[in-house]
Amino acid sequence: RRNIPVRLYLTGGSEKKSCFVLDDFSIRKGLASQAVEQIDFLPTKTGQYQFYCPIGEIRGSIVVRD
Repeated sequence: RRNIPVRLYLTGGSEKKSCFVLDDFSIRKGLASQAVEQIDFLPTKTGQYQFYCPIGEIRGSIVVRD
């Protein structure tokens, strides 16, 4: 939901280096294998936002609603 803080917990699932990039919120986070990384952000606008990893095959989206 818009204006409600978001906390994501991400884990690198392979031994290869990976990352999480969410350009619309200026988030860039490296993911280590088998380690849990925490990402916090505040979505202030509704919409669908794409995330990806430029060095891996991770792609998806986050939807922010009113």
